[in-house]
Amino acid sequence: MLVAFAAALPSVCADRSTAATTTYTSVWAGGTIAPNDTVVLNDGALVTGNVVANGALQFNQTGSLTLSSTLSGTGALSLMNRGTLNLTGTNAAFNTVALDMSTVTFAGLLQIRGGFGDVRVGNSGSGSLNVHGGSVTNSIGYLGYNAGSVGTATVTSGTWANSSDLYVGNSGSGSLNVNGGRVTNSSGYLGYNAGSVGTATVVGGTWANSGDFYVGYYGTGTLNIAGGSVTNPSGYVRSLGYHAGSNGFVTVTSGTWANSSDLVVGRSGTGTLTVNGGRVANSIGYLGYNAGS
Repeated sequence: MLVAFAAALPSVCADRSTAATTTYTSVWAGGTIAPNDTVVLNDGALVTGNVVANGALQFNQTGSLTLSSTLSGTGALSLMNRGTLNLTGTNAAFNTVALDMSTVTFAGLLQIRGGFGDVRVGNSGSGSLNVHGGSVTNSIGYLGYNAGSVGTATVTSGTWANSSDLYVGNSGSGSLNVNGGRVTNSSGYLGYNAGSVGTATVVGGTWANSGDFYVGYYGTGTLNIAGGSVTNPSGYVRSLGYHAGSNGFVTVTSGTWANSSDLVVGRSGTGTLTVNGGRVANSIGYLGYNAGS
């Protein structure tokens, strides 16, 4: 007896024992990319529906593509060519794109809502942003947004440009690794809310903060500088252990931490600065600023 089955749910490269790659040069209605499978968007490809990327989604265009539908899943998004991919479909909050997946740029430009939207790498789950070339632009950047989430960003070449603040460990766990290239933002926070953990390791390249800089705001923050540079402008606060109950730790073994104004080690919380090499520069320095710190 021969029995026929019909599948109602759209799926690209449905479940099978071997991985498959599907390449588009025209309209793709979206759907679910199965684990181990790959969808490639070449020049001419357009996406009209929501995408659940549990496998790999590769952007390989030389022009511009706007993805206005939502992008979710636990797989990987990769920018492979010199084109621009603009993610405008909000999936977490107003003007916000959440990436609980691996996102990698080798070239080109990744924009979050034209560069004016917020990005959460690790919103409720685990997410990573790896900049190995090209650029990523957004407004506010979050690594580890909600409690229990994990967000990691690694920059080895190219630029991650946050036009507003950067939170490494907002309420969850966040890690920023700068091995080369450049990371820019207004104010920078390592361990923002109570219970959060934020860690930044700089071994090359530059992390440039144009606003206040806090290592342990309400949570626990750790900054390790083993090369490259971390810079802060004049007229702003650099603080380790800002609020009561917070903990801020900075270790410098090589490279430069250049503060153009005051440096507070233990404002109301606990702050520790260890310098085994490299250079730390500031105007006025404070050790234990408020009572109880």
